[in-house]
Amino acid sequence: MVGTYRLLTRGDIDGLASAALLTELGLINEVKFIHADDLLTNRIAVTARDILTDLPYADGCHLAFDHHGAEIERAPVVSNLVLDAESPSSARLVFQHFGGPWVFPARLDPMLAAADRAAQAGWTAADVLEPRGWALLAFLLDPRTGVERRGGFKAAETMGFLEGLIEPMRHDSIESILARPEVAARSEIYRQEAPRFEEQIGSTARMEGEVVMIDFRHAEHIPAGNRFIAYALFPAARLSIRVGPTPDGRVMIACGRSIFDRTATIDIGAAMVHFGGTGHGRSGSCIVAADDADRIVAELLNHFRA
Repeated sequence: MVGTYRLLTRGDIDGLASAALLTELGLINEVKFIHADDLLTNRIAVTARDILTDLPYADGCHLAFDHHGAEIERAPVVSNLVLDAESPSSARLVFQHFGGPWVFPARLDPMLAAADRAAQAGWTAADVLEPRGWALLAFLLDPRTGVERRGGFKAAETMGFLEGLIEPMRHDSIESILARPEVAARSEIYRQEAPRFEEQIGSTARMEGEVVMIDFRHAEHIPAGNRFIAYALFPAARLSIRVGPTPDGRVMIACGRSIFDRTATIDIGAAMVHFGGTGHGRSGSCIVAADDADRIVAELLNHFRA
């Protein structure tokens, strides 16, 4: 039945692009933006009225789309899971599954291309240092940029902001989207905070072999900023580990390959799955107990060095 499904997805540009595509088809009447950890720890109840995108598979859902290679071994072989690690984004999987250009209008192509670039971290140094257009929107929507946190937005405000972007992403140009007051306000926060974030990375990050290590657990405050700036500041880094607190007192460990020096081949997602997280070959994350964080970081460093 059309229009009776809830979409569970991430609150980033890939998740929003998926929501825009499914809205275009009239398949969803509700969107809930969640984290992968919400499914991995069973904090979200999933039913046959749910469609999942860019999240680990959950039993009982109607349909699921994922491009995280780390999920290939963990996910069951079932007919309602579309899992392809070669897809550039989960939104692209949705697009292809429902008919691609024969079903979806060409006006959605720039949005899809942006979702692909974001999911692949296909950014240039110019995108990272002076983001514009779709790159800027992608960074504003990336939870790790920290704009919502630094802007003091409450959870309900963030959810409303994300939901309010679905229709503009279906119909409007990126210039019109960026000019929306709620987007412009977040862009201003980013512009003000990014230089401070760059300074903090430059003064606190350290190199461990070819890994740039960033630890925010004891920082008094963390400015909003582009998570890829570390690769620009530490060009010798081929990999990164970023550690920071979560609102519930645990620790998030996010790892990635450099987006500028792409010679590293280690499977980041597979390493994250080992610690209860998820990801794909290029990046991934896990959320762990605070008491376990140092041990896990040490294990990851040893794994990356090897």
